[in-house]
Amino acid sequence: MINRTWKQTVLGIPAIGVSALPKIVCPVCAPAYAAVVSALGVGFLASTRYLLPLTTMLLTLALASLFIGAAARRGRRPFWIGTAAATFIL
Repeated sequence: MINRTWKQTVLGIPAIGVSALPKIVCPVCAPAYAAVVSALGVGFLASTRYLLPLTTMLLTLALASLFIGAAARRGRRPFWIGTAAATFIL
């Protein structure tokens, strides 16, 4: 068995998410994913009572990361584009 550090394991999680992305947006697979999520007890997040605050919180987190990293990247333009996109989503 290969000895891996916890950092290597954590860095593999986004790869799993990206590989599952085509399956998540597949309209045929969506009911299967909903069933798995409900079986895990996370189905309550799909109700409108929790979905809007959760979406707002995650979009705020994404915008904060764009704002904080603006100096090291291309300035504030990605932040403003992200703000417009977040407003459109909400």
